Amino acid sequence: MIHTSDDHAYAILRESADHSERLLLVFNFRATSADIRIDTAAIRAARYVDVTTSSAAQTGADGLNLTLPPHGYKIFAVS
Repeated sequence: MIHTSDDHAYAILRESADHSERLLLVFNFRATSADIRIDTAAIRAARYVDVTTSSAAQTGADGLNLTLPPHGYKIFAVS
């Protein structure tokens, strides 16, 4: 599990069996939208690409910041 800024958000890094692909999954368990910061220090990645939109997420010194809708989720391909 990856540390997030919200107790109602859950982030996990999953890896394929052959270690060739990694996905970061982020879930919002609130009934309202939430601004979430994900601590990416332990992930060792250069890029996070949203798998539904194919757009690269912008990371900063404090990690990955995103807004999720109520009970929403995002999936990022990690490279």
